[in-house]
Amino acid sequence: MKTPGKNTEIIISFLLLSLIWNLECREMSGPSMNLVKKIEKCDSTEGHTIKVEKYRINRYNQTVYTYDGNIELQTELRDEDTEINIMVEKWGNGGWKRNFLRRIPNACSSAEKFAPNYVQSIMKQANITGCPIPAGHYEAKDLVVNVDVAYPIPYGLYRSQVDMFKNGTIIFCIRFILDIVPLD
Repeated sequence: MKTPGKNTEIIISFLLLSLIWNLECREMSGPSMNLVKKIEKCDSTEGHTIKVEKYRINRYNQTVYTYDGNIELQTELRDEDTEINIMVEKWGNGGWKRNFLRRIPNACSSAEKFAPNYVQSIMKQANITGCPIPAGHYEAKDLVVNVDVAYPIPYGLYRSQVDMFKNGTIIFCIRFILDIVPLD
């Protein structure tokens, strides 16, 4: 019987590694809890017409965090003249690695598609029915901040910065840490 050659060994090794990688990737995402661990202001908030003050995240239990804070909206937000810039970094190998940067038009309707239950809970607490969102003072008290994202995201720790623009001018910026963990 002839022994396998070097090329055959390489092909078999590659196929086994591909199979292992495929099985590992299945464990990298799936049903998850998306926990907002930290919210922080951006470096510069000068000139912003959306102000967030006295905000904090409280740990309600092991899997639920709540948010308290005041939001001052100095201008009405209409879907057609707002857009969001999202920058996402993932923690890995001892540092943050950028893995997503996107500008999304129609901020209000896009947020409702991306995290529908989360956006609805915010609007319900603020007594808002949808866009346009009127200028005013809004207070969040014990708002659950477990973000249910409509798209699968691999498990891990993420840092995100969200910039909101109105007619091309930045009006809001916030950073947060999001931990994507498997459901038990």
